Amino acid sequence: MGINSVLKELPGGRMADQLTGFNKLTKWLNKMGLPIDLDTGTLLYCCANRHKIPYAAGDYVPAVNAFQQILIALDVVNNWRFTSILDGKSPEKKLHEHARRQNKEGSIKITSTYIAMCAKVCREMLLDYVVAPEEADMQVGRRNNNIIAMGCDSDLIGYGHRFVVVIDSYHGE
Repeated sequence: MGINSVLKELPGGRMADQLTGFNKLTKWLNKMGLPIDLDTGTLLYCCANRHKIPYAAGDYVPAVNAFQQILIALDVVNNWRFTSILDGKSPEKKLHEHARRQNKEGSIKITSTYIAMCAKVCREMLLDYVVAPEEADMQVGRRNNNIIAMGCDSDLIGYGHRFVVVIDSYHGE
């Protein structure tokens, strides 16, 4: 869900001052030398949303292909070393929020089948991945406290990470 308007209040949180493309970010990541836990929850949603019509009809392949293309860009082109953290089941405490989102016209529901297909992509690409017990953002950094937490969701800042990279757009860097 994100935490509205909190980023600008935190050290280094003024997004306008921090915007950069993947090339500059890659140089910083190499300098840091820390592992990355990538919250892929929003990435899966964005890929499904880009292929909304086939996805809504139950054809997840175009969205999975889009997910794979992003992983290739991050792994092969940018040479990031990351663990993809995929969403597990929806937490009981957020069922009302997920129901509210699904009641919106044109909404997309991320299914366990779609998540499993994306996990299979990670496995076949020999990329590290974890399917979280619940939401991915809660799992990021739990295996290693000294990581860079990365994703599209500002919820990551609420879990005590030293370094959080918020990706505004995977497609637009």
